[in-house]
Amino acid sequence: MLVALFGGKTIVTLMLHHSFDYELVIILLMVCSALLEVCIIPLETLLTVMGRLAVILRYRLGVIALYFVILAGLLRLCGVIGAALASVICSALIFGLCLAFAARWISPRAAARHTDL
Repeated sequence: MLVALFGGKTIVTLMLHHSFDYELVIILLMVCSALLEVCIIPLETLLTVMGRLAVILRYRLGVIALYFVILAGLLRLCGVIGAALASVICSALIFGLCLAFAARWISPRAAARHTDL
């Protein structure tokens, strides 16, 4: 995040060979989206081990479909910044869903239902 904050503008300029006024905003939004995706990995792994792969895939497909709707709207309103913002919104949505499912299925009440006592 610090690299993006202090050197993000230079990185984008070197990659695109052109300078924009909103480079820093775009790179920070994309780093935020990437950080959320990194946080999702252990939650999805946990849910997969718990046998909830079908639920994860169903919700991920739903969020992907929603992403295109959000992307179309924000792209028209905000341009490239809207595209980066759509990525952050959908990453946060998937993170929130995975976190909620993990908390629900790890709860003592859920554990009591699945015990063999």
